[in-house]
Amino acid sequence: MGKKSEPEIKKCKQSENWTRVTFKPDLAKFNMTELEADVVALMRKRVVDMAGTLGKTVKVELNGEKVAVKSFSDYVQLYINSASKEGIDLPRIYQKINDRWEVCVSLSEGQFQQVSFVNGIATIRGGTHVDYVANQVASHVMGVVNKKNKQANMKLHTVKGYLWVFVNALIDNPAFDSQTKETLTTRQGSFGSTCELSDEFLKKVSSSGVVTNLLSWAEFKLNKELKKTDGTKKTSIVGIPKLEDANDAGGKNSDKCTLILTEGDSAKALAMAGIGVVGRDHYGVFPLRGKLLNVREASHKQLMENAEIQNIKKILGLQHEKKYDSTKGLRYGHLMIMTDQDHDGSHIKGLLINFIHKEWPSLLKVPSFLVEFITPIIKATKGKAVKPFYSMPGYEAWKEDLGASASSWTIKYYKVCVLPLISFLHYSFAK
Repeated sequence: MGKKSEPEIKKCKQSENWTRVTFKPDLAKFNMTELEADVVALMRKRVVDMAGTLGKTVKVELNGEKVAVKSFSDYVQLYINSASKEGIDLPRIYQKINDRWEVCVSLSEGQFQQVSFVNGIATIRGGTHVDYVANQVASHVMGVVNKKNKQANMKLHTVKGYLWVFVNALIDNPAFDSQTKETLTTRQGSFGSTCELSDEFLKKVSSSGVVTNLLSWAEFKLNKELKKTDGTKKTSIVGIPKLEDANDAGGKNSDKCTLILTEGDSAKALAMAGIGVVGRDHYGVFPLRGKLLNVREASHKQLMENAEIQNIKKILGLQHEKKYDSTKGLRYGHLMIMTDQDHDGSHIKGLLINFIHKEWPSLLKVPSFLVEFITPIIKATKGKAVKPFYSMPGYEAWKEDLGASASSWTIKYYKVCVLPLISFLHYSFAK
């Protein structure tokens, strides 16, 4: 204001109660010859901001035309309409909490967005008032997501990344981080009012699509981490204790190879004795340490930390979520389950089948991929007559039918016998 002229002051009618101030900007001061398009656009936005934040209390005109925005809800709708023009259909959940707080929530795509005002000032970087509102919304949504998918382990900052929050607030004696007033720094306890979002509002936000988006993101993240443990079709693998790999595993004849999963080291020794007869080219052995993890009830962390599951994936060359119509892409063309014919053995078989069915159901449709080595659990002998039984219920039913005469039979219990195994390996895959 180094140079100024005398102001022109005109009288007005007594019935009028307003003041008009006009001025012309000193364009030369800013090395400008005219108001550029981006500057005019900024001024236009600030006029619309005023109409949105002041609402019906003040009539706002721009270039002689009344601005159509009459409320903060109308103002938010301008952003929603802009997204719609780009082919993005966004919801709008609005609530006027009280005379000092208005809030609206929509969706974002992985990066938190906010539009906020404090006493009519555009806080383009948000601040404590935005955190106050966003944390309430994100906390509620996080609880819903983690309840629907306990493995999601959703965090607050992740949920915020899928929210677009609009806030219009009146704050007592607001403090900002700089003269440009881009960020509110006033502590929540000094706002002079509260903004408690209603349960109905939070439920509407949860139903807006944000929960679905977060569940999809969680599933993608979990699958991405599981893919890190995938196996590949290669001729040799190292670092897996007690694995006796087939010579042709992972090679051009891999589809002819059979991996025998045994119940512990003792069964492995029997399998190795059988393989000693038929050779190591097409047969590999890996002993299981007890019962396999039930993958349907396991958490993501349990799956990632279970060494046995990771070893089986690597030995077979299995890849997470891949659909198989043949075994050409695997290190082994067949998977044989070799367990004792007792309750524990049956449980182990069930858990192995459960594992394959849960993760790769398509493999169960591939002929002869999953096979079982079965031996009798009991043999009843009477003279030259021999009756084998492959389950305890079958034996008990037979014994009950015979009644007292069952005592004339000689009963012998078995676990796994190496001789039937050798015979089985010789002929089962000869074709």
